[in-house]
Amino acid sequence: MSIITPAQKEITLNKPITEAKEILITKLLQLKGKVRRNDETQIESDFGSHFKSKLLGELFVSGETLPKKAVINFSEKDNSTTQVSIKVSDTHKFGLKAGFVKKYEQALQELANSITLGLE
Repeated sequence: MSIITPAQKEITLNKPITEAKEILITKLLQLKGKVRRNDETQIESDFGSHFKSKLLGELFVSGETLPKKAVINFSEKDNSTTQVSIKVSDTHKFGLKAGFVKKYEQALQELANSITLGLE
């Protein structure tokens, strides 16, 4: 069984944590994410479709359709600076992943890049 490596990024925003979270939630929604958790220091958002991936097969769907989860952690450095850590991982849990590991890892990295695009 192949293991898919999550994509990770860290950025520092010159904004307080509340403003940074608002910006990231807006960004996640623009990217068609479904925010599943939103608390003081973390946001979790799901992307893609398990249904389409299983129905058509992971090899035949676009990278955008592959099921993924973004977990974003926030830590305030001071009143006007926030450290943002982003981890995007696959949520496909069943079956063999051989043959589409690179496709999945590329889709994870593209989503991580899209989330941070324009924020730095």
